[in-house]
Amino acid sequence: MHDYMIAKEAAEYVRLSSITLAKSSLTGSGPAYVKTGRRRHYRRANLEFWMMAHSRASTSEDASVPASLQGRPKQEGAQCAKLGTA
Repeated sequence: MHDYMIAKEAAEYVRLSSITLAKSSLTGSGPAYVKTGRRRHYRRANLEFWMMAHSRASTSEDASVPASLQGRPKQEGAQCAKLGTA
């Protein structure tokens, strides 16, 4: 498999519909991608990082804060997200 995937392949990889993945790109809540022309290309490592950052131990956890930042002050979590270290 290639290191980069087109949007359809990336959606299959993370088990989302292509439309859901496209919407997450529009809102900025999706995985990082590279745009070439009209196409979005997703790097496998970025997809895996994005999935890990959104993993939860329970349904009661705050979905807006990655599990790795749960229990930390909101301000620190926001700062990490801005730096891309979340």
